[in-house]
Amino acid sequence: MRILESDPGADGTNLYGALEGLMADVPRDRIAGAILITDGQVHDLPEPDSDERHIGPLHGLIVGDPNRGDRRVSIVDAPDFGIVGEMAELVVRVDDPGLPEGRQVEIELSVNGGTPRRMNVTPGENTSVPIEIERRGENVIVVETPEGREELTLANNRTAATLSGVRDRLRVLLVTGKPNQAGRVWRDLLKSDPSVDLVHFTILRPPYKLDYTPTEELALIAFPTEELFEEKLEEFDLIIFDQYERRGVITQSYLANMSRYVTERASRLPGQAALRAHRWPQCCPPPLRAISILANTRRS
Repeated sequence: MRILESDPGADGTNLYGALEGLMADVPRDRIAGAILITDGQVHDLPEPDSDERHIGPLHGLIVGDPNRGDRRVSIVDAPDFGIVGEMAELVVRVDDPGLPEGRQVEIELSVNGGTPRRMNVTPGENTSVPIEIERRGENVIVVETPEGREELTLANNRTAATLSGVRDRLRVLLVTGKPNQAGRVWRDLLKSDPSVDLVHFTILRPPYKLDYTPTEELALIAFPTEELFEEKLEEFDLIIFDQYERRGVITQSYLANMSRYVTERASRLPGQAALRAHRWPQCCPPPLRAISILANTRRS
C-alpha cells in the first residue's frame, strides 16, 4: 500500500497526475486499484477514449459538509465570433447556494484587460450581458465575482472566454508600382467582390522619373504615404504590392510600420493563418524580410 497526501493549502488538486507519479515505477497490471479521499472534484481525469493507460479501479470518497455553500461563476453561452464595432450577447450565471433568496451578486466583466464593468445579477439565473467587440482577432472576455460568505475554492470565482472579431467587409490596399495588365486584373477581381473595400493607387511619376511637364498640368495627386502607412495602416486587412520596386516612394520607416503591424497582429492570432508570404527576392527591404521569416516559421 502506498499513501500520498496532497497539499492542503492548494485551491485544487490534480489527483490523477499525483496518482500517476506515485505509481510510476509499478507495472499497471500489478496495481489493484486506488482510493481517492477528497472534498472536491477531480479535474485531470483522462478522456475515456484517450490512449492513456488507466489506473483502476478507482474509488472516490467525498468528504466534507454537503450543505456548505460555494459561489461560482460560469459563462453559459458566448458566440465564437462577431463584427468589430458591434455588440454581442454573452450569457453568464452565478450560483451561490448559501445566499438568501432574492439577494443579488455583483460581477465584474472586462474585455481585453480594459476597465471592468460592474453589474448585479441574480444567483441561479442566466443573465444576458451585451459586450462591444473592440478589435479584430482574439478578444478575451473575463468575468469574475467577489468572494462569497462561504467558499470551498476561489478558483471558480473567475472564468474567461474568447471571441474572434471580424470585419463585415475586407479592407484591401492595392499599390501598383507601374501600369501593367496584371494591375487591372487585380483591380477587377477585387472590385467584383461586394464584400471587399478596395483602395487602389498606381505610381505614375516616381521621384527619379524625369518629366518636364509642369505639375499644375498633371492630373495626378501626391502619393499619400504618411496617411496610408502610418495614420490609417490598421484599417487595412490586406496590402498588395503589384509590380512595386524600391523607387523611393515608400521609405524604410513606413515599411517598418507595416512589418510591426503584421507581427503584432500575428501574435494575437495564435494557431491561425495570419500571414501569407511567398519567396521574397533578395533585394527585398529588411523590414519585409522579417515578415517573411515570421510567416515561414508559423507555417512550419
